[in-house]
Amino acid sequence: MPQIFVSYSRVDQEFTKALIEQLKVAFPDLNIWYDQSPDTLIGGDRWWDEILKAIDEARVFAYVD
Repeated sequence: MPQIFVSYSRVDQEFTKALIEQLKVAFPDLNIWYDQSPDTLIGGDRWWDEILKAIDEARVFAYVD
């Protein structure tokens, strides 16, 4: 169950990855969900269902702009 759901644009991908890595170092027990495509969600996956499920389960929604 994710505690934080991170939403971001592909334009902000590098910044978001760096931010998430810093969060993981500062809070190692934190469960962070973010779209790591193409590494995680692929064409055959029910990606929209996975995203909605992660949002529903998250305690915090972070929007990177």
